[in-house]
Amino acid sequence: MIYSYRAVDRAGALVTGEKDAESEAAVVDWLKSRDLVPLRAVPAKSPRLSLSGGLPAARRAVLTRELAVLLEAGLQLDQALSLLHRSAAKGFEATLLAGILAKVQGGAAFSEALRAEEKIFPPDYVAMVRAGEASGTLAPVLERLADQLERAHKLRVKVQGQLIYPAVLTLAAVGSVAILMTVVVPAFAPLFAEAGRELPPITRAMIAFADATRLGGPWLAALLLAAGLWIGRLGRAHPVRRALDKLLLTLPVLGSLRTRIEAARFCRTLGTLLSNGVALVQALTLSRAALGNGVLSDGIGRVTDGVRRGLPVHRCLRGEPAWPPLMAELCQVGEETGRLSGMLLKLADMFDEEAAQRLERFVSLLTPLITLGLGLMVAGVLAGLLQTILSVNELAM
Repeated sequence: MIYSYRAVDRAGALVTGEKDAESEAAVVDWLKSRDLVPLRAVPAKSPRLSLSGGLPAARRAVLTRELAVLLEAGLQLDQALSLLHRSAAKGFEATLLAGILAKVQGGAAFSEALRAEEKIFPPDYVAMVRAGEASGTLAPVLERLADQLERAHKLRVKVQGQLIYPAVLTLAAVGSVAILMTVVVPAFAPLFAEAGRELPPITRAMIAFADATRLGGPWLAALLLAAGLWIGRLGRAHPVRRALDKLLLTLPVLGSLRTRIEAARFCRTLGTLLSNGVALVQALTLSRAALGNGVLSDGIGRVTDGVRRGLPVHRCLRGEPAWPPLMAELCQVGEETGRLSGMLLKLADMFDEEAAQRLERFVSLLTPLITLGLGLMVAGVLAGLLQTILSVNELAM
């Protein structure tokens, strides 16, 4: 298999190319044997940027890890950024790296340069980089950041992969029903019109539904799309957004799944920030910004207020019923033993695993339910067609 690799020699020059090898590890060993510092070895293909011109989460993780490797190899920050900029494909990524490099070379701190690109690098990312700069451990911090980004990306990809089959099944069944009702069923209307007879009631009902869908469907789709975009632009404090977030948490299966995903994200962000020297109140504030559900975010806001008043984290969490009770229990253990950051990272791993298990159970339940529902829908349409065909035979007699 052909692998595309990037490495740095002892003089700091970037070396790129392709190598035919059995595995990524073989390419890495080959590069090390040539006295090169490996940056990346992946199956030969070009990374794609998002259609919106932004930087995908997977690519952000790769850049973070490459920068960490370069810094650990002894390069200065501006040298490492310059290497990444020269090796970047033309487009948004190259422009982004050029802007960050220019700010760093102009005397700005790396965290300040990242903060200017807040749409790409969220506040918790910038805070961790700032903590790494302050403690002189920027390379290890970037390694942890890359691990966190890659783990989040893998979970997102897994969720999307699990939902592909139900989505394809639904689209196929709905498309089949649409063709039957808009093409096949209306074709019988002229036969009955010529014979001076009316279509059977079930056939008339299907044609009426098909006509209504054909006329009102585009407007309904446009309305739903506009409503979705409007809701997506609403702030967390908006009553509509808050009501939807609350409703989502109360849904069976989906509610607990979303809670576990958010809990894993919060615990991993908070644990990583604390392990890199960020103060607890600031870490709670930044971790809250990483949450996507307004109800859960409000709960962490109340926890943060309690910590400001001198209360322990676990006691504040016990007053938030939306969050899993296990968080408060293990946070208490972490606070009593002085290892809160490590306990939070373990909690994140536990919630990730639990979310993955709940997702698998949800998909295993969802697929047969969709199959059954769509089967009943198709059976109803076929029953209408059969009655129509029998009626056509009666006309011929």
